[in-house]
Amino acid sequence: DVHSFPTRRSSDLFPSHDRWGGRGVVSSPSLKDDSNNRGTVVVAICLDKDGNVTEAKFQLQGSTVTSGKLRDLAVNNAKQWRFKPGIEERQCGIITYTFKVQ
Repeated sequence: DVHSFPTRRSSDLFPSHDRWGGRGVVSSPSLKDDSNNRGTVVVAICLDKDGNVTEAKFQLQGSTVTSGKLRDLAVNNAKQWRFKPGIEERQCGIITYTFKVQ
C-alpha cells in the first residue's frame, strides 16, 4: 500500500499529520535550505519492519522542482527518517517536501 506522509517545509519540517499504516514518525531530521528555490519534491520511500528507511528515491510525479540541489536534499533527508516498528516486512509510501522562499 502507498500512503501519504506528512507535508514538510524547508525551514522547520514539522509534520502536518502523522499516520501511515499505524506507524508514527520516531524522528525526522530538520532540513535547511539557504537557496531561493521553491517547489515540491516527492520522495518515494520503503521501510523495513523495524522502521528504518531502506529505499528513498526522487519521484517525478507530483514534484515541481527543477533544482537538483533540492532533490538531493530531500532524498538524503528522507533516508534519515525513522518510524515505529510494524508487522510488515516492507512498507512503501511517500514523503512530500514543500520548499518555500523565506
